Amino acid sequence: MKIHRLALARYASDKRQAFSGLSGFVVDGRWHSKPRLLDYASQSVSLAALERLVHYKRFNGLAPHMLCSADLPESCILRMELPPSDWDALESSAAVRDVGNRWYDERKSAALMVPSTIIPGEFNFLINSRHPAWRWAWVSTPVPFAFDRRLLELLSGKSSHGHHT
Repeated sequence: MKIHRLALARYASDKRQAFSGLSGFVVDGRWHSKPRLLDYASQSVSLAALERLVHYKRFNGLAPHMLCSADLPESCILRMELPPSDWDALESSAAVRDVGNRWYDERKSAALMVPSTIIPGEFNFLINSRHPAWRWAWVSTPVPFAFDRRLLELLSGKSSHGHHT
């Protein structure tokens, strides 16, 4: 299964840095508590971009970004059967973070597939590149990625476009 991760260029100069787990070590995420060496990725580039934009308050969308993709074998992905009842709440709960914490701490798989709160029916992945099943050969070299300025204008409330597409 193809997955995609967007990261600030200064944290993704190569594939090992892009999937170093540092992001999960220094900040809590919806599906985990720090300090755990894991990263988040998405099933599509567009979902990865939306995930970054939702967290725009923490990141500068104009800063250089890199896109890193990987092709994971299905056998290395654990699919969550039933998320906690409050998995899609605006703020993540301890019960939701416990799902990823248990997955990581018990070393259940190289990737955990979780539902996206942004786009119903789409999925994100928690990635543990230190899992014994992980292979760097699955990961492509990061390539530069730039957000369309119209998206950034929309977020800042400065959109000047009067037409729709």
